[in-house]
Amino acid sequence: MTDLSGNIRKKFEQVQCLSDRLRQLGWASFTKPVRDRENLPRHVHPDTFEICCIASGNVEWWVEGQIYNAKAGDLFITLPGESHGGLNDIMNPCELYWAQIQLQADTGIGGLKPDELKTLKLELIDAQCRVFTGSAKIEQAFAFLISEHEKPDRFARAKVETTLAQLLIEVARACQAGHANQISPTIQRACDMINAAFNQPIRMEEIARELGLNLSAFYKQFAEQLHEKPTEYLTRLRIAHAKELLRQTDQTITQIAHASGYSSSQYFATIFKRSTGLSPRIYRKNVKTEG
Repeated sequence: MTDLSGNIRKKFEQVQCLSDRLRQLGWASFTKPVRDRENLPRHVHPDTFEICCIASGNVEWWVEGQIYNAKAGDLFITLPGESHGGLNDIMNPCELYWAQIQLQADTGIGGLKPDELKTLKLELIDAQCRVFTGSAKIEQAFAFLISEHEKPDRFARAKVETTLAQLLIEVARACQAGHANQISPTIQRACDMINAAFNQPIRMEEIARELGLNLSAFYKQFAEQLHEKPTEYLTRLRIAHAKELLRQTDQTITQIAHASGYSSSQYFATIFKRSTGLSPRIYRKNVKTEG
């Protein structure tokens, strides 16, 4: 389904799913921020894990009152019974897959035996992973599940069960790795430099020079390891800081812009709305209303 803004969504509800384990399966591509009052308001899945795979862009959700940001290459998981939703019901520009999966271990899934499924389920719960780095295999498994649901044949149910088992195994492996996925000392140093000075003028050329890299090599290594450009990383830090100030203080928009590294409140407002779909003033009004 494509809306007037060019955003695309494919969603299969439980009665359409080709596995009894699936409560919902979907893929969406949002070219512009959208307020999604149908899917993002506060809700709970009593017996269901929800696994989201971010293919591009970034998303911002809350779970049990805590806010999380997931970027391209990340997985985001909510556990059964957790209250969750999209911050201010806004979906940022992004591409993502999701599956709501019931993991009761009375029977297996694909090649996973009941005891193996039980162990996997407990590992996901005990690890308390929320946002962590995924893999190409996970995104490929999601894409395959969508394609099988779009054009099912007489083998589709068996193929979906097998792929669902493979997906869960890869998610469990990624969860175990968690945030320990390898980031080179060079790129970690770049992140540390940006983190320390995000609210000041930053020139990526100077950071690259400090690291002993030319600019194109710096951008390439950063994007390969963190799935976003260093400028995108910087913007995320600045907008996250601005959101915190909008939620927790009564500073003016101009003060918050300067405290977040922007010399112009007008430019700050433009970047903020591009990232969140809301102006800083409307964002502040909404979070104070919800609080």
